[in-house]
Amino acid sequence: MDKIFIKGLELYGYHGVNKSERTIGQRFILNITCWYNMNKICVDDKIENGVNYSDVVNVVRNVFLAGNNNTLERTAQVISDAIFKNFQNVKKTEITIEKPDAPIKANFESVGVTIERTK
Repeated sequence: MDKIFIKGLELYGYHGVNKSERTIGQRFILNITCWYNMNKICVDDKIENGVNYSDVVNVVRNVFLAGNNNTLERTAQVISDAIFKNFQNVKKTEITIEKPDAPIKANFESVGVTIERTK
């Protein structure tokens, strides 16, 4: 199966279990991968036969900014569900959400989750 990806999509949101995360918010980094059969677009070179990166970014951004979930797991699931709903030819997703500034008393580059879902 072929795939497209969006790497390092930076969004500001209000997801988290701490009160400050849900009121002040923080920066998140998202990586999105969508698997689908690209045979048709590879032959005819017509974007309408593929999955447009810009459209995926818009769907992800809208879903991410519309909610304020306690967990990144739930946030990733909502994003995956929205991709499947909006892009019928996508058969599998991988969603990674990172919190580079999570309120944890430790030195780290980032914390986060990755989920894979198949339609």
